[in-house]
Formats: sequence, C-alpha cells, structure tokens
Amino acid sequence: MLILRGTKIKKRGTGEVGCFCPICRAVTLYRANQVREVKHIYYVSIGRGEHLLDEITCSRCGHMRAFQPGQMVPSPPGSVDPFELASRTGPMSANALTQRVELESRVARKKLTGSERIDAILEPIAASAYANDQLLRTGRRTKVSSVFQLLLIVGIFASPIMWIFHVNDRSATPHFPLAAVIGSLVTAILLCIVIQRYIGDRHAVAPKIVWLLAIALQPLNPNLEEIEQAIQVARSQNLDLAMRLNPVAVFSAIQNEQRREWNATDRAAKH
Repeated sequence: MLILRGTKIKKRGTGEVGCFCPICRAVTLYRANQVREVKHIYYVSIGRGEHLLDEITCSRCGHMRAFQPGQMVPSPPGSVDPFELASRTGPMSANALTQRVELESRVARKKLTGSERIDAILEPIAASAYANDQLLRTGRRTKVSSVFQLLLIVGIFASPIMWIFHVNDRSATPHFPLAAVIGSLVTAILLCIVIQRYIGDRHAVAPKIVWLLAIALQPLNPNLEEIEQAIQVARSQNLDLAMRLNPVAVFSAIQNEQRREWNATDRAAKH
C-alpha cells in the first residue's frame, strides 16, 4: 500500500511587530507569521511541527524578512505607533531604533560619510535575500502548476481521440489508450519535478526585488561605483543575494524610478 507522507511548510499569523524597514527607510508595522515544518500523512498535518523562523511582512511596501525564533514578540493587531510597538516587539532595541532613525535623518540632509553611505546601500541588499527566495519559490510553483495543468488538459482531450483510433484499428495494442494516458501523467509529473528543481532560476533575482532596492536606494542617489562597492562588500560577507545581483541592473532601476517620480511631479504641476 502506497502511503504518502513527508513534511510541509505551514505559516500562521501571530500578530504585528514594529521594525525599521530598509525599503521604506522608516519604522513601520509588520505582519508576523510563524513558519513551521510539519509532518503529514496524505497531506493531513500531524502535530505542531518544528518552529523554523518568524516571517514578517511590511504593511507598506510588502517587503518580507525572516528572524530566528525568539527575536520578536508579536502583538495583537491594532497598534497605532510603529516606533512604540517596535521598541516592545521588534528585533531592535529602543536605543538601536533611535540611532537608526537619527542616521536616516542625516540621509535626508546628505550628511553621511563615505563609509556610512556604503553601509546604507548595503542594508536593503542584506535584508532582501529571504524575500527574493520566497518570490522565486512562488514563481517556480506557478510554472509547475501551469505545466501540469497544460499536460493534463492535453491528456484529457487526447484520450478520446486515441480511443477512436484504437477502436478502428484492429491491430492496435488492447491497452494502448490506458498506457497513453498513464504516460502523459508520468511525463507531466517528471516535467514538474525538473522545473521545480532545475529550472527555478535559483541563481536569479526576482524583478520585484530590484524594484524594491531601487525604491530603497533612491533617497541616497548612489552612483554606479558606490553600488558596485557595496555589492562587493556584501559578496565578501558571502551574502547570497549579492552573488546574484547585477550592479548595473540596480543602477538602471534607480534611474527609472527617478524618471517615474519626475514625470509624476510634472503631471501634477501641470494640473
């Protein structure tokens, strides 16, 4: 008897936390999820499983981050002051939050030193690895689902046609239609496995991540050399996202975002 069993990832909402968002460049509210690996039999969960990490999503920009269990204490939804909530629930202490907000005020006044600018460019890159992996994984699931549905539809429509040809062909193998349908399903499953494991753009960067980095870095208005330097520092620290990131693509995205804002400002001024 075939028993389908294994593990699956389950996410459960646990409330809100406050944290400094490296994309919004401000202290914002985050939705918190507890991520657990749960055993299953026939996809029915058994027990609570292992608490892997706490996932938080910015309520303003949608940027996702992950922290080890115990680094934050989510609060029930309904908080008003993100800074007050961050000092109670987030992974940063109140003193660290104050220092980070003060640093951000110097970004607006263009009072950062050269090393501080590199650190500020590096910050959103270092904080986006988890979000990039989640977006790529979602993309892989979408590809797998699309391929499976396509082959299933082809198999459904092909089966009656093959059956008609089989009935009219006395020399055909008796079980040919059944074998053809089973073959189509096996092919679909194998293609899904290949896409899931090998064609999932594991070494790519999701377009949304490049766009979010452009939003985060636009206030700094970095040049290409600064971006390359920050990414080089990240690579020396073995940050996975930095290994995949193209400095020119980030720089171009920042310029596109600036042009978009300038065009929006011009249209608003004309009206």
